Amino acid sequence: MGMYKTSTNEFSFKLKPSTIEGVGVFAVHNIAKGTKLMLKPDGYKSRKIKEKDIPKDLLAYCVRDKYGIHRRCPDEFNHMWLCWFINHSGEPNAKEDVDLMFCALRDIKAGEEITIDYKTLGKGNGENY
Repeated sequence: MGMYKTSTNEFSFKLKPSTIEGVGVFAVHNIAKGTKLMLKPDGYKSRKIKEKDIPKDLLAYCVRDKYGIHRRCPDEFNHMWLCWFINHSGEPNAKEDVDLMFCALRDIKAGEEITIDYKTLGKGNGENY
């Protein structure tokens, strides 16, 4: 088994068909537990937008809070970050740290799909969930 890297960049992930659903995000190299996953440009924050302003076909790409008042959505629907393609798992290998920035919950092997528990999105990052 190769070494587990403690950093990631734009070359650390790729999109490909998922056995979970649709398209998923996959590790290109081994990633060590606790490593920040660079699945979107560092420093960018998701925006909040009113549901009425989003075409119904695009609502699937937004994260709704429990009140349904606003949604966190891609900044550009025609240029989406990798983090918007992460699939759900009850046994995830990654978690959201702050505002769609993610880190590895355990060592992740090259070729493994990056997954999160959707029920934890927004927890502990200042959102009203």
